Amino acid sequence: LNRLLIALLVLGGCATTGTPKLTEAAREMGKYEKAMEELLSDNGHEASNLFANLVESSSNPEVANLAMLRLGDSLFSDSRYREAIEVYREYMDQYESSKNIPHALYMTGRCHLELAPSDIWILPPAFEREQTSFNNALDIFRQLILTYPDSFPTLKGRALYVSTSEKSCEYKLYVADYY
Repeated sequence: LNRLLIALLVLGGCATTGTPKLTEAAREMGKYEKAMEELLSDNGHEASNLFANLVESSSNPEVANLAMLRLGDSLFSDSRYREAIEVYREYMDQYESSKNIPHALYMTGRCHLELAPSDIWILPPAFEREQTSFNNALDIFRQLILTYPDSFPTLKGRALYVSTSEKSCEYKLYVADYY
């Protein structure tokens, strides 16, 4: 009888201590999935709020890792490119051995391209204006290609590298013609 009572107390104690952790982990995954639904529904503002809350409050390192990456994606989706760049940089610093670093690099390059001047009929051509964003994008895509040559984001990054290089060449030709 004593052994049975001890076994019930031990099993009951294990179940009691294990359940809150399981419940908290399931709760965090539920919050992550809700934020992903918002992101996939093109509701970047709401998704970024949900992901930011998860990054701050998550006790699960895996959820915090993914939430920070998706926070950058949701900021990009919401056209908040400078904020997205900062989140991706923080992600790469904090999770430098993550398998998602190529994605963070690729998205950082895309953010810089979105910040670059574009051709609008009322303004001078893009190649006559500030080129810092193009140069930053080129540097990031070059780093992506050299560091992670076999990753999927690198395949997409190569095409953007080529088109960005062409724009950079247009600017250099413009400067050469001017002088």
